[in-house]
Amino acid sequence: MSNKYSVHQLGTQAETYIRKIQEANNNYQKYYGQQHITWLEKAIPDVNNGLRIAFGAFVNDRLSYQYSALHSLEIVGSVITNRVPNPEQTVELKSFMVNKKAIKSIGHALYPELDGEEMKSFVKGERFQIRKEIFREVEKYCKKNKLKLIEVEVPKKNKKLIADMEDLGFEIEEELIYPHYSPQAPMQKFQKAIGW
Repeated sequence: MSNKYSVHQLGTQAETYIRKIQEANNNYQKYYGQQHITWLEKAIPDVNNGLRIAFGAFVNDRLSYQYSALHSLEIVGSVITNRVPNPEQTVELKSFMVNKKAIKSIGHALYPELDGEEMKSFVKGERFQIRKEIFREVEKYCKKNKLKLIEVEVPKKNKKLIADMEDLGFEIEEELIYPHYSPQAPMQKFQKAIGW
C-alpha cells in the first residue's frame, strides 16, 4: 500500500506537534542528552516566529478514515531546519524524528498478522518511507526558495539512519565531534546539493 503519508510545513500548531513526537522518541536523549532539550527550547520559538521551518509527516486522511485504530494518530515524523534564509543558502536539518510507536500501530492496523521479525521489517521500511517523504518536501522548499544545499548530522553509531541517508542520495562530508553531547559520540555530516 503506497501513499500512506502526507507531509506539509507545520504552521500555528508546530509546537504542539513537535513536542508530541519528541515525547514519543527517546533516541535524542540517548545520543544528545540534555543538550538537545536545551536546543529545542530555543528552536521552537524560532519556528513559531517563522525564523525556522518545521515539516511534519502525517497518516493521510483516507487511511485514517478507513482504519478506526488510526484515528488517534497524529504526527508520525518531523524535522526542524536552521534559520533560513541564510548567506550560505543552506538548509540544515535538525531534530529529525520518526515515531516508531506510531509506525507499529499502523502495521497492526493494516497487517494484523505481522509479528516479530516481520513487524521489524515493516517498521524499518516505513521509517525510510517517512524520511523519504519529508526530504521530498524539504527539497521542494529548497528549490522554491533557491537554496543550494541540504545538510544533516547523524550519530556515527546510528547505522540505520546512515544507510537511509546514503539511499536518499546524501554523501558524507566530514566527521564531527561535539564534546557537550552525551555520550561524546562522533557525528557524520551528510550533504546533498539541490539543482534548480
